[in-house]
Amino acid sequence: MKNGGKKLATLAALAMGTAAAIQAVNSFIDKNADTGLLSQEGSFTYNWRLCPVSYKKYGSGSPILLLHELSACSSSFEWSRIIAPMAEKHTVYVLDLPGCGLSEKPNITYTNFFFVELITDFIKTVISEPCDVIATGISASLAITSCNCDREQFKKLILVNPASPEQLGLIPGRRSRIRKGLLSVPVVGTLLFNMLISRDMLVREFKERLFFNEELVKQDYVDMYYESGHKGSGKGRYLMSSIIGHYVYFNITHALQSIDNDIVIVGGEHQEYIKETVEAYQRINPAIEATYVENTKHLPHLETPAEFLKLISVYINE
Repeated sequence: MKNGGKKLATLAALAMGTAAAIQAVNSFIDKNADTGLLSQEGSFTYNWRLCPVSYKKYGSGSPILLLHELSACSSSFEWSRIIAPMAEKHTVYVLDLPGCGLSEKPNITYTNFFFVELITDFIKTVISEPCDVIATGISASLAITSCNCDREQFKKLILVNPASPEQLGLIPGRRSRIRKGLLSVPVVGTLLFNMLISRDMLVREFKERLFFNEELVKQDYVDMYYESGHKGSGKGRYLMSSIIGHYVYFNITHALQSIDNDIVIVGGEHQEYIKETVEAYQRINPAIEATYVENTKHLPHLETPAEFLKLISVYINE
């Protein structure tokens, strides 16, 4: 018993030492991630009933709501290069979705309907009139589902490289629940998250998936995404765990068939499988239009903003 007690004490000491070392690494990463680029200047707080949400408002005219890609590193910065020209003719609202940027990052399981409630509440409470919506990637599904839930609050939907119906049909399974659980573990989950959200990883992400021309990737973009991901001492892992756990996905087939709003898909010319995705959407709703931004991938509005604005100006009324 005595030997057993000594072994347990040794293991406990090792565990405590390891946990302390991991916590020190996590704290170092948090401190060095704060570059000051993610500025609160000009930000408002929408005190939503489920969590505080950061947003900004620009210009005047017919309202447009911009919804960035749903990822732990994304934020309203995604739209930074098109806001000023859009605000010359429109009132532009940009959100940091919960779990992202300057908004609260609650320890919850994020679902499609969590974001749908936010979007519909925000339009009713803050915008206070029907608006056009431009949304990227997974967030396109949030816009579609929100429109189906409260159609009177929406005008046109512009979907930038939306997630495919096949991807949105994924449901939580044993493996995805394990991945979610690992990221949710205190200290160790934060370390895993920090390893996944490294600057090297973000550089590769920009050069291989987000941009077509890697020469257009600026260090500020990488730093901004890095800071956004790490803001909140690793709390971005709760959103990431819900994404890799397939909890944010939702089958949009019924919604696409039901709504009669004008829908336009804007694809990056070199976005992987974008033509197949557009065809899948049009099979569900043949009225959907599509256009492509040359020499771009996932973020055409950040990579070639002038070309993006030129294309969408055909569809957005003044």
